[in-house]
Amino acid sequence: RKVKIEYQYETSKINPEYTVDEGNNLISVYTRNNLHKLDVNWLELVGLFGNRHSLSLKLRAATIFGPQVDDFYNFYASGLPGMKGYPFYALGGGRLFTANLTYRFPLITNIDTRIAPFYLDKLYFGIYGDWGNAWDEKDVKLNQFKKDIGAELRLQMFSAYTFPTSLFVNASYGFDSFTKNFQGKDVTYGK
Repeated sequence: RKVKIEYQYETSKINPEYTVDEGNNLISVYTRNNLHKLDVNWLELVGLFGNRHSLSLKLRAATIFGPQVDDFYNFYASGLPGMKGYPFYALGGGRLFTANLTYRFPLITNIDTRIAPFYLDKLYFGIYGDWGNAWDEKDVKLNQFKKDIGAELRLQMFSAYTFPTSLFVNASYGFDSFTKNFQGKDVTYGK
């Protein structure tokens, strides 16, 4: 079990608006943001079949307290650290919830091969599913949450015989299609 609770108080000024003063000088006026942010990550991991297989459940909940702020401050629910069936910037907002269930097991447990400077050790296969969303409104709309599924092939090895290293190939599919406007253009994600 791993639990990480992170609280941040952030004070910043970004995205200036420009005005002209009485002397015709261009003045930058910044909006001050004082943000209280909370990010909670919970991982439960269960070993199966003599701890050779694993079943993990990852939960993440995050919020920026107060009114909606600039997209610059968003939390992101997608990409490799989150819901892999959608690109990183697809699911962003001031509030976030994700759940991941992964089953992983070894395909080869004793490769024992050296390809300088790597020592190849084990090969794992995993399947997973994600459910979650990121949004800006205060209300949670469960019918807008997204789902994905995927599989991963992971090679566990060591670099220079000392440093743990992993190489993986991941394939995933986002079940829910949605469109967002990005820099004036509609972009469709999922399916």
